[in-house]
Amino acid sequence: MDKTTKRLTNQIIKRGWYRKGQTLGEGVLKQIHRNWYGNRYTLNWDIEIAGEKNLKSFEDEIQAKDDETAIKAFHSLYSLDELIAYDIHRVFTKYILIDNKDKGK
Repeated sequence: MDKTTKRLTNQIIKRGWYRKGQTLGEGVLKQIHRNWYGNRYTLNWDIEIAGEKNLKSFEDEIQAKDDETAIKAFHSLYSLDELIAYDIHRVFTKYILIDNKDKGK
C-alpha cells in the first residue's frame, strides 16, 4: 500500500464512512473492516427545477460505521437543512434461500 492509499485509509477509518462509488486502493477495505464494518446508507431527496412541473429525485450512498456517523456524513456532503425534505435509510438486505442442491462430498 503506497503512502497516498495509506493516508486515505486512515482518513476513512477516523471519520467512520466512505462513499460507495469512491475508488479505493488495493487492501483498503480489508484495513477498514478490521476497524469497523458498518452498514450501507442511502440519502434520497427531491428538488424543484425552475420551469419544470415534476420534482427531480437524487440519491447518494455511503458505507458508515453507525447511524449517527451516517447522518453526520450526509450533512457534511450536502446542505440538508436547505432541502424541503429528505430521507436517510439504513439498507438492510435479506437473503432467502429458494432452491438448493447439495451432492455431498
